Amino acid sequence: MNDLDNDIERIKVYCNIGRFIVDFEQLVWELRFKMSGLIQMSGLQNFRLSEAIFSDKYYTAYPLAETYHRIICEAYRFEESTEEITDILKATKDFKKKFQTLADFRNNLVHSRHDLNNDEDNNIIGYSASKLKPNLGEVGYKDVIKGIDEVITKITEVNDLNLELRHLFGKTIKHLDETGWFEKWNNNYQK
Repeated sequence: MNDLDNDIERIKVYCNIGRFIVDFEQLVWELRFKMSGLIQMSGLQNFRLSEAIFSDKYYTAYPLAETYHRIICEAYRFEESTEEITDILKATKDFKKKFQTLADFRNNLVHSRHDLNNDEDNNIIGYSASKLKPNLGEVGYKDVIKGIDEVITKITEVNDLNLELRHLFGKTIKHLDETGWFEKWNNNYQK
């Protein structure tokens, strides 16, 4: 492998790291937007107020996922349990777990040092040291790429779960709106 090939291989590794981070942050934005929308549907008249809360620097991925789960559970607290609501609550819990797994990986990835060097055979080797896992050791270039590609696949799975959740939630919101759910929910907090 010559120097140009090595440079191209390094660029591929760094591109995959960047791709993961961009995809993950898009997912974080979608989560914030969904929470703001749900709060607005429940009576908040100024959408920017919920944006101001959820955009705070302390609302990182973990607390966002936890808050989203709590908001969904609260939304259905006064409803009779149906199979559809049970499915939504399960999907929300699954989403939170997968999202938080990705958040752990993202934190490890972002707060690690990534050195890509050549071994004695002029192959690219990657070394990643982090506060969370300080002794990761050396791995071959293909292993570095494979690991990140697997996480990108997980992002696709979480986005698919997010779409499924949106579909289930949308169907249920329509039903609950037709039965006066929003009014009933707001009245329970005005007593």
